Amino acid sequence: MTDKSKWFVFKKNDQVFGCFRIKPFSDPEFGKAYKMLCTKKSIFRMSAMLSAQEFAKIIATHLIQDWENIELSKTGIAGEKETRYSPKSAYQLLMYGDLGAEITSWILEKSKSIA
Repeated sequence: MTDKSKWFVFKKNDQVFGCFRIKPFSDPEFGKAYKMLCTKKSIFRMSAMLSAQEFAKIIATHLIQDWENIELSKTGIAGEKETRYSPKSAYQLLMYGDLGAEITSWILEKSKSIA
């Protein structure tokens, strides 16, 4: 299987926020995890918030493959060193970052654009 992931630059107000390596929406592991979430939602009647959290975990784990120039500040002070990608740090970015919802939507859009 060949790697079909691509690098994309996320910009906000014409400023580069960071670069993300994103897998295609058709990725089999993402598809399995998404179907499992849909099954859980119907069986356990998950709340919208819990569903969103689970979906963010799936995106962080299966669609984001890597990133560059992302810094998650623990102190709130900009200029700290770059944060390495991990599913856990990606989840934090998607759920708790100021741009979390916007980045999530952007990642889904870019993932769908990969043929």
